[in-house]
Amino acid sequence: SSGINAEYGGVMILGHISPSLSQFQTEKTLWFRQVMWREEYTARFNDIMSRYSGVIKFTLFSHSHSFSWYIGVEYPVSPSYFILSAISPLYENEPSFHVLTVSPSWDLLDIWTYYTPIEFYTRQNLTPVFRFLFSLKEKFF
Repeated sequence: SSGINAEYGGVMILGHISPSLSQFQTEKTLWFRQVMWREEYTARFNDIMSRYSGVIKFTLFSHSHSFSWYIGVEYPVSPSYFILSAISPLYENEPSFHVLTVSPSWDLLDIWTYYTPIEFYTRQNLTPVFRFLFSLKEKFF
């Protein structure tokens, strides 16, 4: 792991589906919360995250259509990651995209989130306008 830090400055893990509970929540699906990965895959991922915590700069997932983060508490080094919201309004979410700010050494400095109100997609005669929603750093840290 020290070789990776020396040569590349660290590792960013980017994935589609996170090893957490499903976030698909609408009035029709409130009962539907399932773990997204099989238990043995989640355990292996947590082991890797713990083992290489000194190398991993940050971890991002998507798929859930809502912005959240997971803070692990079961391992010696907690595998924590961000789950980014989606551009598609599949589950009544407001479409959004994110801009990441990183340092020259690839440390995550901030995540800016932009969104458009869902009404722009439900009215056919309107062009979507994306607006700044929040800075992760300013809102939560």
